[in-house]
Amino acid sequence: MSYGINAVESGKWYRFPPTEDNLGGLGLNRVRRAVSNTLTILNDPGSALIIVTAGDEAFDTSPGFGNTPLTPLSSPKWRREPISGALLLLEDMLQFRSKVEQAVLTSTVNKEELLPPVFNPFIPTSLRPLRRINYNIPSSLWNNQSPLNQVYTYDNIDIDDAWIVLKGKKMFPLPRAPPETNCQCAFVVQLLSPRPATANVEEATNAELWKTTLEIAATDLAELGAPGGLAYEIRFNKYGMRISFLGLSQTLPSYARRLTRLLVKHSSNLLKGRNEIPETVRNTVLSNAKRSPGLPPSRLRVITTTLEKSTNDDVANEGIDFLHSCQGAMCFSEGDLTPRESADLCSDLRNIFSAYINKVELKLSFIPTINDLLDTPSWKPRNASPCYVAGASLMSDACGRVPR
Repeated sequence: MSYGINAVESGKWYRFPPTEDNLGGLGLNRVRRAVSNTLTILNDPGSALIIVTAGDEAFDTSPGFGNTPLTPLSSPKWRREPISGALLLLEDMLQFRSKVEQAVLTSTVNKEELLPPVFNPFIPTSLRPLRRINYNIPSSLWNNQSPLNQVYTYDNIDIDDAWIVLKGKKMFPLPRAPPETNCQCAFVVQLLSPRPATANVEEATNAELWKTTLEIAATDLAELGAPGGLAYEIRFNKYGMRISFLGLSQTLPSYARRLTRLLVKHSSNLLKGRNEIPETVRNTVLSNAKRSPGLPPSRLRVITTTLEKSTNDDVANEGIDFLHSCQGAMCFSEGDLTPRESADLCSDLRNIFSAYINKVELKLSFIPTINDLLDTPSWKPRNASPCYVAGASLMSDACGRVPR
């Protein structure tokens, strides 16, 4: 079935005269011109004609247009229409133009319908020139006083006794890219805690619920950063929790700080929440557990029972207990981040975690080697790509699509 000029069966719409017919086409063109002229007049405030009719009672009670009182009927401005004898008043509406614009704009802005455009802070408007990173750490940035340097005896950057930045290239897996210098980078924070290695099944299940609800809470931030090539991953391991960030060196530090603040506040937000954890979250944790190779049926039953009975308080308290169990952190970067930038970002994250991770006696028995932290991450969101940034693929070959 088709519509339009070639309609069903007859091929004509009789309600509209065909333009091929001289008589019908002439009438249709007259209608077009009349509508066009009318719209032109209505669009011109200098030629518009507005007719308002009102009775005596309406005149007495109405405040007028734009809070301007109506002209009294006794005023000489009123004229009498010669044919019907009705009173007639002509006013120049342009004098109300500013009031109309103010009223309309105020109403529209209050509804957030006419606000200036908001730029995405994670999409740089201009890219800085490419640079080659010198991984030799200036002597002003490092010392060997941290207990962590009893294991890592190189020239690492000590933020304090519990935080350290590892120097040099670590071969952390970045997305595939040509060998040329590019603007992509990664930053990794390994929170050192014995709790994941010693937790029972119920504590581990609540920890997974805490991590999954955190990822849901970070959805808006993740979607905001994805067009700028930013992504993250949060993973529990036997040494604590590894937090990885991926993106461009210009915007990754801000992204990492925002996500870290969200992580620190997540437990308190769960305690304040009135709604229980959604069933979809529990099902996600259960599905991930079932995919674990060699999971004993007895452990799966405990996980299922814990997921059924866990509340917001249980999950939030597990997150708080984990953060309080952290005794330090190791940070390192890969790609387009200088040692100074890595140290500054590590210091910022240290301040964000300061309410939980304080200077305590560090247990070296659970400190990992660098090779233990190089597992390939599962980035969230998966569609994050610097190709969306204007000029990124041309300047840094971040996408590998520029012919050479």
